[in-house]
Amino acid sequence: MLAQKLKIRPGEVVSIVGAGGKTSTLVRLLEELKELYTCKIIATTTTKMLFSELEGKVDSLLISDQFNQLAQEVDNFEKRLVGLAKKVTKEGKLIGLDQEWLDRLAELKSESILLVEADGAACRDFKIPNSQEPVVAESTDLLVIMVGMRIVGCELNAENLHRVGLLNKISNDFEIGQPITIDLIEQVLLAQEGYDLSGQQKKSRVVVILNQVGEMDRPCEATRLAQRLARAGVEEVMIKN
Repeated sequence: MLAQKLKIRPGEVVSIVGAGGKTSTLVRLLEELKELYTCKIIATTTTKMLFSELEGKVDSLLISDQFNQLAQEVDNFEKRLVGLAKKVTKEGKLIGLDQEWLDRLAELKSESILLVEADGAACRDFKIPNSQEPVVAESTDLLVIMVGMRIVGCELNAENLHRVGLLNKISNDFEIGQPITIDLIEQVLLAQEGYDLSGQQKKSRVVVILNQVGEMDRPCEATRLAQRLARAGVEEVMIKN
């Protein structure tokens, strides 16, 4: 089970960021954690996600723009899988919780597990975060960073890499139109202007998941990237199909 490999325990806040499998990973963890533990498992976001992505995956989706009301509804709800949001837009998107709300919720629901989608990627397989991203609460115990590895070899452009315009803040080694390489992914993950893995490891436990490896033309590239990240001091890297 992925939840066991990630060593998730009751009382923890798990924030999932990056691109290339955040929502599917959150849903998988919901299902697995329900089998492993008897505590409540709360799913939410600090950004936006489609209502349909959680619909049917939780026992109930609780919506309120009042923190105390939302916290009380979680207490009153008898079933174990709960989705939370501030509101639903006309376009069917869930508006997630503020970081402060998550921190307060983590303190109040210390026996529950909170699963948080804490980044947006516009359905791309990888992204460069801007200065306000990812939106990770201070109470996060485990930060999971997703990388959709099938992007390796694709053309470097806005259709494939979310926020490609920020690449020059990371490095000048790459040009629009060239193939996306593991060198680019490594630099985005490690740079302070990117995901700053070294800095993040000082705040919480960090696991990088190299996802979609079964869809790569050269799966060995995922192994090479994992080895490079390990040499750079990244403590936990997983490879998933």
